[in-house]
Amino acid sequence: GRLDRIVGLDQAVPNVLRTAVSVLAACSQASRDDPAKAEELAVRAVVLLRKCLNAGYDNLRHLEADGHLDCLRSRSDFQLVLADLQAAEQ
Repeated sequence: GRLDRIVGLDQAVPNVLRTAVSVLAACSQASRDDPAKAEELAVRAVVLLRKCLNAGYDNLRHLEADGHLDCLRSRSDFQLVLADLQAAEQ
């Protein structure tokens, strides 16, 4: 898809991916009536978030506070991303 084509283009990618993660997280929250779709979107959101961090995004405070990501907070894969970012800050 379009997001796959933009990954890795330049330093603007982290901002684009962060926005995509927020949108996907919101979609995941809205898809509660379709658990399979919600899971698919949540997994994609965490994958995009990981790509964002790999591209240099490091605003842990934003990730901890962004309400769009609330539906991801209980996921172990999301918690691992946050833990990795916390470790990188130290």
